[in-house]
Amino acid sequence: MRHLRNLTYRATRHGLHMFAQARHYGHQLNRAVHTAAHVYSHAIQPALQAANFDTRASDRSLKTAYDHYNQFQDSTAAGLRVADNLAAHLRSGYSYE
Repeated sequence: MRHLRNLTYRATRHGLHMFAQARHYGHQLNRAVHTAAHVYSHAIQPALQAANFDTRASDRSLKTAYDHYNQFQDSTAAGLRVADNLAAHLRSGYSYE
């Protein structure tokens, strides 16, 4: 019985650690995507337009990709709320928010 309790504790602890790591890397990915979008819209796009390049096709493609990323981000946020509730249930008072 003691072995089973120890195994359960270790599995829970490792699962929570993996969840924290996934959140960390997700935040880094989110920051990179938003930084790239900001740099393009405030530096690269105006420079290309000043050089008389037509950016409509690339703007359309980037907007579509950014919209898809935002849908992914919203879905992930909903999943994180569920995971936070599960983590709080597994370890009372435990939350990443």
